[in-house]
Amino acid sequence: MIRHWTTRGNWDAGVPGVDETQNANHTVSFGNVITTNRTVFTDSNVTVRAITFDNSATYNISGLGSVTLVQGTATGSPADSSVTVDQGSHQFQAVVNLNDNTTANIASGSSLEFINRLNLNGNTLTKTGDGTLLINNSFNMGSGDIINNGGVIGGGGKISGSVDNARGTVAPGNSVGVLTIDGNLSNGASGTVAMEIEGTDGAGEDRGHDQIQVTGSSTLAGTLSIESGGSYTDPTTRAARDNFTLIASAGGSTGTFGTVDYDGTVLSRDFMGANGSIRDHIDNGLFRNVTYNGNDVILTNLFALEGDADGDIDIDITDFNILASNFDDTGANSTTNNWTTADFDADGDVDITDFNFLAANFVDTGYGGGVTGQVPEPTTWLLTLIGLATYISGSPRRKIF
Repeated sequence: MIRHWTTRGNWDAGVPGVDETQNANHTVSFGNVITTNRTVFTDSNVTVRAITFDNSATYNISGLGSVTLVQGTATGSPADSSVTVDQGSHQFQAVVNLNDNTTANIASGSSLEFINRLNLNGNTLTKTGDGTLLINNSFNMGSGDIINNGGVIGGGGKISGSVDNARGTVAPGNSVGVLTIDGNLSNGASGTVAMEIEGTDGAGEDRGHDQIQVTGSSTLAGTLSIESGGSYTDPTTRAARDNFTLIASAGGSTGTFGTVDYDGTVLSRDFMGANGSIRDHIDNGLFRNVTYNGNDVILTNLFALEGDADGDIDIDITDFNILASNFDDTGANSTTNNWTTADFDADGDVDITDFNFLAANFVDTGYGGGVTGQVPEPTTWLLTLIGLATYISGSPRRKIF
């Protein structure tokens, strides 16, 4: 049974073109009979096998009733329940219940949005197609699973179930926002998690950043794609850093992203840290650091203090060893010398000036944002560095290795 809505009207009986009965073998088509956006409402509960949207104008399905998707029972008819969007951007404001496993096939350039409750009821919603599925509901009931086999899952609502991003993209928010997964998150080797940074005001704020909050656990692989914009700019004061918690998993997190790109450029693994974290030196002491701490995935943009050659937010013997192994007071390697070889003043050589930066700023316990050269008590290594600096400054050869 194909049902067309020719005007804004009630889904119930008495509306032209709408059958009075709904059952597991009926399909509903919201086709090309409208030319402007329309609301179709139902104040009674409707049960169907499949719904199709095929119009560039928007259909908004609302009302006090609910829409339940069930498997077909008629001989020769498809068994699986489904929602298909062939074109346009459409939304459910009415409650939607899954009585069985369901497929949502959304074409490229199209979208389907759930604004009220989406009840998975222990079933699996499999998304296919290159379009976008938006979860913007605040009331989500009934655990289950969402499998993303293509396109985008986004929004700032709550998914009461687990998300398996096998081959698509999970992109929190409608611009910047927080997507809550009340279950587990699995991002496969062909999956992408896309995050936006608009400022430093916090997760979900207008001038903040995207975030995924997972009440269960996360298993990570694939790609982390980060895009900055809005009011956000990288820190420009030495020792300053901006931290963004992109994924917060209350039940713990395992695995790491195989690829991390920032504004379309893949981050290099200049320095590897604990739990698979990476640091990429961008230029002149600007580092991008992606850290896994067992629960959270954190991005740090650091404008390092002179002397912090490896961008790990301390200045210690490791940084001294980097300087010592790259000491080049004649600038013989000027084409390759940079911050990570201890050329802190960017003059093409690694010499006593760079050494003095390191010695003056020696903070082996770590430095805070905006703190420069504050060392509480002299340490053995610091005293050694000062002694070496004195020796080097008086030595005609200025060689420390």
